[in-house]
Amino acid sequence: MLRLGAAVLLSLSALLAQEQGKPAQEPKPAQAAQPSLVPEGAAGLDPLQLARAMTSTMKLALPGPQHERLQKLEGAYAVSMQLTPPELPAQECLGEARAMTVLGGRYLLVNLKVRVAGVVMEGLYVLGYDNLRALYTVSWRDSLSTWSVECAGPETEGQKDKVAMTGTMVDAASPTGRSFDLELSFLADGFALSVRDQVKEQKVEVMRQTFVRKATEAPQDPSDRKK
Repeated sequence: MLRLGAAVLLSLSALLAQEQGKPAQEPKPAQAAQPSLVPEGAAGLDPLQLARAMTSTMKLALPGPQHERLQKLEGAYAVSMQLTPPELPAQECLGEARAMTVLGGRYLLVNLKVRVAGVVMEGLYVLGYDNLRALYTVSWRDSLSTWSVECAGPETEGQKDKVAMTGTMVDAASPTGRSFDLELSFLADGFALSVRDQVKEQKVEVMRQTFVRKATEAPQDPSDRKK
């Protein structure tokens, strides 16, 4: 019995010595926290309400029929700009424009170049439709200023080819802005933008831009290439 007990103790001592001689294992690095799909500040919301809110937001972000209508305006245009300032002679300015959609078809950019009083003015329209507020939107910038002009308006019931918008006109004469109206018209061969500005306590049309789509070149007949 003594011999058996001594053998057990010796075996345990040998195992302990082997374990003590092994190098210490390094602790495993902590795994990086996975990014949360829940928006910051919404962790305490009811999961069902959060899912509904996120679904609604995703639907509002998708282009709809109004965006599809703007997308159809892509192309090259000849531009006629009629200026009718009060108490001044009316004049016509000619130019051209290129329209293209951006951001997945959500906006239409219209790059416009016209000659006004011997100076080439370049402008940029951004046309869109705000699903959240159910409004068409137009933003304007040009090479003769460093500020923007914005306006918006809903679809008019019974007038599918016209959209009436209102906004604030900002220029050197009115740095703080004044009310103005803009009408977007969808034409068979393009579109038009008409501006009514505030003049002596009433709004009068001071500018109308008509965009007529340029005829595309007819595809060349393969037989003509051999001539």
